[in-house]
Amino acid sequence: MENKISRTDWIKIQIGEICDVVRGGSPRPMGDPKYFSGNIPFIKIGDITSIKSNTVFDSAIHVNSEGTKKSRLLPKGSLILSNSGTVCIPKFLGVDACIHDGFVSFTNLPDFVLKHYLFHFFHYLRPYVIQK
Repeated sequence: MENKISRTDWIKIQIGEICDVVRGGSPRPMGDPKYFSGNIPFIKIGDITSIKSNTVFDSAIHVNSEGTKKSRLLPKGSLILSNSGTVCIPKFLGVDACIHDGFVSFTNLPDFVLKHYLFHFFHYLRPYVIQK
């Protein structure tokens, strides 16, 4: 007996129903040595638009431990998505890094959700998001 799944078996849900959608944060004022004198990458939109790789390993600006308290520190392997300016660009983090408030990330994903599938799904959606 075959175990086939048809499209009628699918359910529509919002991504926030199956994981946490978290927004990045930005220490203010930008460039203040109190926050920006460290070695932790602080990923901004410009850092991802300038690379062709699916994974971002470094950034132009770095924060210190105080800066991480005013931002969103994510572990290596996290999927991030730009949500302002140049929208709907997905990237993976190749290192632990903080993300600017122009990004969201998806944490506590259940095992049945593949991050690489989400990456390609967002990449596919980008032209439609830009049109809107």
